[in-house]
Amino acid sequence: MCDDGNVLEESTNEQLLQMVIELKFQNEFFKSQFEGLKSQHEAEENSQESGESADVKELHEKIQSLNRELNEEKQTRGAAEIALEHLRGEYSEADAKAQELSLKLAEAQQKLDQEIKEREEKYTELDSKFQRLHKRAKQRIQEVQKEKDDLEARFHGANEAAKQALSEQSSLKQELERTRQQANEALKAMDAERQQLRSANNKNCVVHCNLKKVLLRHCNRHF
Repeated sequence: MCDDGNVLEESTNEQLLQMVIELKFQNEFFKSQFEGLKSQHEAEENSQESGESADVKELHEKIQSLNRELNEEKQTRGAAEIALEHLRGEYSEADAKAQELSLKLAEAQQKLDQEIKEREEKYTELDSKFQRLHKRAKQRIQEVQKEKDDLEARFHGANEAAKQALSEQSSLKQELERTRQQANEALKAMDAERQQLRSANNKNCVVHCNLKKVLLRHCNRHF
């Protein structure tokens, strides 16, 4: 849009410049005609001693008309020059503003590029940190999973050992109970056998005493 405005201003300036040049040419042409008519008029005045003729009057009218046209052309040329200077001033001001805007745009673009660069660097740094954290987290998850598996294996082993210990304890209890029963039965048998032995011993003592008595009696009979 700024380019279109510049083109329009340049076209207007060229048109005004062309108009000024044409006005200058017309001014020079009118000046030459005026000088010619003025010379002719002076020559006629010198050749005539009496009053003005109709041709001289007509010539005066033409001169006055040319003077009016010349004044109009001068005014037009002055207005055109003023307009041209005004347009040149506006063009210079617009060009200065355009340069200022271009400078601000370049500064803004540079600032934007710097911000984009800083954001990209920050994003790269954050992405690198995220990758490291992700790697550490993954490694830690693997370590925790291994610890969990080890604990489960140890728990399973301890559970199996506990089950085996309980089973062995139950077996030992059963074996102890059987041994206790067998011991009780053996004690009972030994007690019964001891009772039998005691009874037999008592019987033997009685027999021995009786036998001794018989022997004593027999001995007494022979002596």
